[in-house]
Amino acid sequence: MAKAMQHGNPLSITQVSTKLELKEAIINLLLSNPEILEANQRASKEAYESLSSCIVSSIWNLLSLHIFTRELSC
Repeated sequence: MAKAMQHGNPLSITQVSTKLELKEAIINLLLSNPEILEANQRASKEAYESLSSCIVSSIWNLLSLHIFTRELSC
């Protein structure tokens, strides 16, 4: 899911490998500039909502295909 969010909007996810990278990301991306923080928050929210919508839609389509159509044919 993180890859899909990052693909949708690169600002939505920042990938780090070490504690030092995490510390730098927090300081540079989140704490140093309120505008950058707001942009990252907005991007994360948009990516999450987009993916959530796709997941719900896919589940609904599967339910419709495998359960609801079967109920109608009985």
